Amino acid sequence: DPTYRIALDVEQFEGRLGEYVQLDVTWAVTGCEAKETLLVKKSIIREPVATEDYEALVAAKSRALAALSRKIAHEIKRLQNT
Repeated sequence: DPTYRIALDVEQFEGRLGEYVQLDVTWAVTGCEAKETLLVKKSIIREPVATEDYEALVAAKSRALAALSRKIAHEIKRLQNT
């Protein structure tokens, strides 16, 4: 059984070729047993788009999602240590 549930409210996830990708998201960690909200955070992540092609845009979006995943994992570990 899962210990936590993660809810994401993606407010913006867009980018421009040759510029940057921006991910704005509010996310919450909820305990599955007590169903209480343990943490709510807002993350704004920006990743550069190296070139003016869609492959670079998709790579930047992937990096932004990976960065968000790392932030969420870090906060869950912090919750477990308290």
